[in-house]
Amino acid sequence: KQKLLTVEKLLKAFDPKHLLNKGYSILLEEKTAAVIHSIRQVKRNQPARLLLSDGELLITINEIK
Repeated sequence: KQKLLTVEKLLKAFDPKHLLNKGYSILLEEKTAAVIHSIRQVKRNQPARLLLSDGELLITINEIK
């Protein structure tokens, strides 16, 4: 039982949604919902989704630095 509880804690720690509660966000392609990992995956004026702990924002990429 203890081993199962340990595994459960590990799974929760690595759950991306758990990280959102710590203030992180996940940037997704607007149409496919694929995670954007690099600025090379986006273009100026491209719509995107920003996943937060309590919902999601529809955004537009204005500038790439």
